[in-house]
Amino acid sequence: MTHAARSAYGPAVPFLPTETDPCGMILNEADFSRSAVPDAPFKSARFTLPAGSSTPPDAHDESEVWFVVAGGGSVAVDGVRRPVTAGDMVSFGPRQRHVAAADAGEDLVVLSMWWGGPDDR
Repeated sequence: MTHAARSAYGPAVPFLPTETDPCGMILNEADFSRSAVPDAPFKSARFTLPAGSSTPPDAHDESEVWFVVAGGGSVAVDGVRRPVTAGDMVSFGPRQRHVAAADAGEDLVVLSMWWGGPDDR
């Protein structure tokens, strides 16, 4: 993609098509390849968990940071659960088991950024 084609998006980073996980999570992964920064050193997504739902336990080779954009709930990392609300940030390293839950009676909206996995080498 040429710089001119990328600059058509301006500073906005477009998203790939929306995915819905079996747990009800709505996932929008950023498509940096169509942005002004196609070589971003990380990947990013926004996900929304409907009230009362949770993600399945996950662990992977990447480091990750979650920023809670809206709502509230809890996040467990390696079995340690803590409440989260808009404005909170949670981080975990490679292979740390993590789960997000929208267990505060409202949807939980999170911006996730990750790096350091096999695809980033």
